[in-house]
Amino acid sequence: MSDGGTPGLLFATIAHRKISGEVLTASFDAESPARALENMALLLSDWNPEEDDTTVIRLMGNPTE
Repeated sequence: MSDGGTPGLLFATIAHRKISGEVLTASFDAESPARALENMALLLSDWNPEEDDTTVIRLMGNPTE
């Protein structure tokens, strides 16, 4: 069941919480879920376990009809 949005549209939000307490966020939306996931992968490739405490990824999307 669709909520009226664009079928296949994906919204992705990534939040890094640094050990210092700083929070970095990045959000992507793409007509192609594959493109949004590619963008997320690029951001996650910068993750540094010595500086990043927690990484949260939130995905929301409408199923392709």
